[in-house]
Amino acid sequence: MHPTIRVVAFLVFSVFVASAHPAALLLAAALVAALYLRTDLARGLAAAWRMLRRLRWLLLSILVLYGWFTPGTPLLPLQDVAGWLPTWQGVTEGGRRVAVLVLMVLAISHLLQHTSRAGLIAALRWLGTPLRPLGLDPDRLALRVVLVLETLSEVQDLVGKRVQALRAEGLSRAASARVAADVFAEVVRRAEAMAPQTVELPSDRPRPHEWLYPAALAAAFGAVLWLAP
Repeated sequence: MHPTIRVVAFLVFSVFVASAHPAALLLAAALVAALYLRTDLARGLAAAWRMLRRLRWLLLSILVLYGWFTPGTPLLPLQDVAGWLPTWQGVTEGGRRVAVLVLMVLAISHLLQHTSRAGLIAALRWLGTPLRPLGLDPDRLALRVVLVLETLSEVQDLVGKRVQALRAEGLSRAASARVAADVFAEVVRRAEAMAPQTVELPSDRPRPHEWLYPAALAAAFGAVLWLAP
């Protein structure tokens, strides 16, 4: 499948999953499971888990915010402490929002694992070409997006190592500033030491029939949402 079709399919997937409708989430979960089962399951889940682990505090924060700050029925029938308990409505809504993020992370992880750098740059460049009249350079946009995706995990690892090294001092404002300064200096050093790289982009375009894949995906989500109560 052409990389552009994969990116478009991911965008269609994300639009419908963002609705957080239970029917859309169930279909998305089935599609993601099918994708992972068709490939190296252990390797794919390991890579996705690394991405999800970095989002654990965000996911927990979403559950807390929705669970404790959404009015509704207390989760447990304990009248004495009902005001301190999360609500069924909050936990349900928070769980749906967490599911949205988890499914999107699983999908983007699978996309990055099975799409080469050159293919991803070519896809983003091709999709960004219509924006050229607005002053947007699709070449720079595609390259920067891919470089950010590739280096994000390295920067997160650097932050983690610096935080561990300064843990004994406590994460005061001064220590946090030192972490930021050290990480910035290390990123600059690596960038200056990195040798120039040449990326050969595929020149072929998506075949006409391949556009049926994202169209069928949109139709499937649309049908599920239309038939859902």
